[in-house]
Parts: sequence; structure tokens; C-alpha cells
Amino acid sequence: MSHKEQEVQFNDALHKSQAIDETRTSIVGFKPKEEEQQEQEIKQELQKQVEELSLDLLEDEVRLKQLQSSIEFYNSRSQTRNSIIGLKLGSSNPPHIDKVKKDIINHALKITYEKIECKVVTLFLFSKDGLLERAGLYGLNTDANLVIDNDELDSEIYGINQKNIISRVVKPFSESKFGELQFISDISKAELSDREKQRYEQYEQKFGILTSEIAIPLNGRNKTYRVLRIFSKEKGFSKEDILSLNVTGYIATALSNFRRDVQIEMFKYLSKVLMLAVDIKMVCKQVAEMLVLNPETAFKACIIRVKNNYDRNFHVETFSRLDTVTDNRDDNPVKETDKRLLSKVIQAKKLVVIQKIQEPENLIKFRNQDWICENNFESFGCFPLVVKDEIIGTLSPYTGYNYDFHPDIIDLVESITSLLAMFIYRVKKENSSYMREDSLNAKDARWLSLTSYNSLSRITQ
Repeated sequence: MSHKEQEVQFNDALHKSQAIDETRTSIVGFKPKEEEQQEQEIKQELQKQVEELSLDLLEDEVRLKQLQSSIEFYNSRSQTRNSIIGLKLGSSNPPHIDKVKKDIINHALKITYEKIECKVVTLFLFSKDGLLERAGLYGLNTDANLVIDNDELDSEIYGINQKNIISRVVKPFSESKFGELQFISDISKAELSDREKQRYEQYEQKFGILTSEIAIPLNGRNKTYRVLRIFSKEKGFSKEDILSLNVTGYIATALSNFRRDVQIEMFKYLSKVLMLAVDIKMVCKQVAEMLVLNPETAFKACIIRVKNNYDRNFHVETFSRLDTVTDNRDDNPVKETDKRLLSKVIQAKKLVVIQKIQEPENLIKFRNQDWICENNFESFGCFPLVVKDEIIGTLSPYTGYNYDFHPDIIDLVESITSLLAMFIYRVKKENSSYMREDSLNAKDARWLSLTSYNSLSRITQ
């Protein structure tokens, strides 16, 4: 190979590498509008203070401290996403999460559309019922107008056991937690159910004739969380289109990072609440609602029990649920000597996770069997609240599908239960008659601080 050919080959490889890096940055490093607006406001405030600081006031320590405080505030807001996620005191159901997530999805679909030069691209996310629901679409309609509103087409919802292309992506879940790419080279010759035909017809009415499609799993660290579906133009997918599919990995990364950011902010929000709060029932209610109402968790119901100091039984402190979940439960106190599952967790002081809880051998372990069946719950976890080897409560989330409680979610919930247990321990100790007015002693305070730091370290790794 001549030097000239080597130079051409090198430049081509360098160009492709730069293009890939730019694509990754444009997706993973994307900032939603709320975040950009917040940062701009902080920058403007900082600039205003800098301009007001004249040279003859540089020795003014008060002004310098104000400036330093502004800089620190700006840096802290730039390094976290709590301003756009909306986790504020008194709000266990952050209002901005869905809006910001929609911005990220639309941006990712836009880049995919441009890179692969397809007809239309759509994204499917898992709901709390374990169904794949279309969350976004991007493409040009037959009038050459851009369509980015997900509501422009009827909703699409698929179960994982169906035969359509979306469901087939995650079908390997029986053997693996990760899905497999699916491809239809000629949609006109594919075997489709009547319902599928209706959906394809709706797409064609909006976007024109469909020839082929690819459905791609978007994987997180533990499993497939989403599915990207791409319809080709009339000519089908080119070699360049196939090579450009690496863009999907960046979409998966961006959405996984967002979920991680939300989970970290959940923990940080709770840390702030527990520093100020004194009402156990109020805090338990906020914790349960945070786990259930947050769209970035899989839970549909959560029950927190706290040990009573008088009868030593475990009483329901709060029961949070989605609107679709009934409250037809027996919530009488649980004794440590009971033979049901919860009592065994209390005795062992260890986490228990059960999948397929409606199976007879599992269902018999529960007191509220009818409630589990009528709400079609599939998985359950019981997290003990333990302080200094003493169990003082339990936190029990339920899911609407066969959820596997992967290591990341276990770390998150265990971190939250550690904080909650510390809070209950502190409040009960402060309220007991033998406590001094200065609350926790120094040894207890150091232990609580270390436990909190270790919990945050686990979920941010």
C-alpha cells in the first residue's frame, strides 16, 4: 500500500471516529431545555455580581464571600440535575421527570432519524405493568411535515409474550435478561395478526408505504429496558444504515444515565427530608410515594411497617399505591411469631425477593392472597429496616410484572431503607423519656453519618 493510500485510509478512519464521538456526545451529553435555562439563569446571576464588583471593592471580604458563594452555587447546580428533575422538599412525585425524559427521547430519535436516513423511528419503554408502550416517534409524513408528537398516532402497547416484532425483541428474557435484534426485510410478506395489520396501515396512512423494519433492544447494565423500532425508506436499509446502528447504544446510555440521576436525586432528596423531619408517619408516606409514584421505578404499591414500642408488633405506618391498585387488604399488626413470610423476614433480618408470587407455592406465604391476585402482582420484595442489629420495620414493594430486583435497584432501596431506619431510630430515641435534651450522643451521630455516606457511595458507583 502506498503512502498516499495509507494517508487516505487513516483520514477516513479518523473521520469515522470523530463522527462516532460527535454522535455519542450529542446524545449522551444532551441537556434538556429546563437544564439549559437553569444554568443560563445562574450564569447571568454570577455575571451580574462580577460586574458589580469594582476594583476598589476587591478587599471587601463580604462581597468576596458573596461572589465565592455564587460560584459554589453555580458549580453545584451544574454538576447535578436536581433542578430539572424537580426533587424538592414536600414533593414526592417530581413534576418534571416525564417532561425532561420526553425531551431526551425526542432528541435521541431525531439523531437516529438523521444518521440512518429512515422513514420513521419510534421508541418503546416498559410500563409498571411490564408492557412495552410507545413513548416517542420521529419522521416525515406524506406531506413532508415533521411528526414528533407521540399522540399523532393511536397508542401502541405490547405484551412480552406476543408474536409481534417488538415483543420478539424481549422474548429471550426466558433465557437471558437481554433482548435480541429483530428484522423484517419485507413487511408486505410478513405474517401479521389483524391488530398488527391495522397498526401498520395507520403508519402507512401517516408516513407512506413501509418496506422493512428493525427492532433493537436498548440495554442497561442489568437488562433490556427499551426497544427502538426503525422503519426504512422505500429502498430498504443500506449498508451504511446498518453500520450506523451503533447510535442505539448511545441512546441506551443516555436514558440509563437519566434513570440513575433520578435515583441519586431520590436519595439526596430523602437525606434532606430526614435531616429536618420529626414525623415518622409523614416521612414513611413520602418514602413509599417516592418509590411508587416515580415513573423511573417499577413499583405499583409499597407498604411500610414500623415496630411498636408497646406491643412489639409491626404496624402498617403507610400504604402507597397507584390509582389502579385496590386497598382491599388486611393490615392488622404482624407478630414476630407469625408463620407468614413477613415474620420470617423479621426474624432473619434479611432481604427477601419473590418472583411469580401468584404461583401456589409462593402465594400461600402471604396473608393478603386475594389482594395480590386481584391486582395481578407478580414480584415482591421485603426490605428490613435494621439499626444496630435491631429490626425496627420493613418496607415491601410490589410490581405488576415478573420483576427481577436486579442489583442496582436493590442497592437503591437498601440505601433508602438504611436512611429511613436511621430516621425512625433517631425520632424514637429523641421521644423516649430517658433521652437527654441534646438528642443523639456523639457516637450515634458519627455512626449515622458514616452509614449515610456509605449508602450514597453504593448507588453512585
